[in-house]
Amino acid sequence: MMEELLKPGERELKEAVTYIQSLINDINDLIANYESVLASRGILPRLLPLISLITLHRYYPDLIFKEVWPSFRPLVDQMSQMPELKDAMSSVLEDVKVLDNIKASLKM
Repeated sequence: MMEELLKPGERELKEAVTYIQSLINDINDLIANYESVLASRGILPRLLPLISLITLHRYYPDLIFKEVWPSFRPLVDQMSQMPELKDAMSSVLEDVKVLDNIKASLKM
């Protein structure tokens, strides 16, 4: 069997797509279950456009890392500090940690 030749970093980008899709699902579940909490803290109006952009560009992780991640990552940190979301954020934080590692390995 012949293995497909990949450019440097291409394998990591393909791997990131899986984690991005998982992150989208987790964030959408979080929004559905904790909409009032997120809205009362002023996070929801900033989160919705960012998750829409991530969803739109989910197959282009390099674009997400360059354009959306710098705004999205601080929101995730802010949400993880909220006591109401502490338990619900575990899967989101796992996906973000993996994506941060992929981003670091790509030197973006």
